[in-house]
Amino acid sequence: MSRTRRQWFGEHLTGLRRARKLSQRQLAGKLCALSGVQTLTRNEVSRWERGERIPGSWLPVLAQVLDVLLSDLEDAAAYGRGETDEPPVERRATPTTTGAVLPIAPEDQHDDMAAMDSFRVADRQLGGGHLYEAVVRYLNSQMAPRIFGTKSVSSTPETFFAASALTEMAGWMAHDSGQDIQAGQHFEHALSLSRVGSDPALTAHIHASLSHLALQSGEPGKARDLARAGRDVAKVGSFVPMLGARLHAMEARALARLGEAVGSH
Repeated sequence: MSRTRRQWFGEHLTGLRRARKLSQRQLAGKLCALSGVQTLTRNEVSRWERGERIPGSWLPVLAQVLDVLLSDLEDAAAYGRGETDEPPVERRATPTTTGAVLPIAPEDQHDDMAAMDSFRVADRQLGGGHLYEAVVRYLNSQMAPRIFGTKSVSSTPETFFAASALTEMAGWMAHDSGQDIQAGQHFEHALSLSRVGSDPALTAHIHASLSHLALQSGEPGKARDLARAGRDVAKVGSFVPMLGARLHAMEARALARLGEAVGSH
């Protein structure tokens, strides 16, 4: 039986994901970490790959994570939705646009993304304050040895990505439980880890988190500067609309608090 257009897109996406050695859970985790939207699950990625749905606003973030041109994914999605007649060239087994498949430590990285997914689900059910100690314990016992200890020689950009995303998660949990000093420390550590992992979108996302915390702490000038710095970082990678909107919103709130005219910048 011939493939439907949606199935063609699903197989195309599956090939891109597998070429990067990412599980569906890992892909969902990275998409959530970069976009700041915490509701995407492995099941939704599975629906995309089975051809049940075509991603909409997630395409720019997918392009960032999979390291492909956004136009390529948009062309594939347009064909999947029946908006074009000819399928684009399939590139399911090709290297990334930087010339090589992303290096990943499969077992460790799978465990990290599985842990992140579990913490995220539990956070929605219980609230971050109940999980803060567990996340910090995981970072100290499972991730720190691979980054700073005897196992650090095997660290990859993906390891730093997971550590950064989990550290930012700990920051939000600390903030939710009223521990803003600890939250700021976590966000700063997450920022440093994201820079080592060389992921502009995640780095920009953490700038937005720091901007939010600065605004909550009564430092609108610092919040404005952090939001603008995040926008500058975001320009380095593929444009992610949800991230750009968040940074613009943080800057606008800071400017409003400062009494400045938003339209003057």
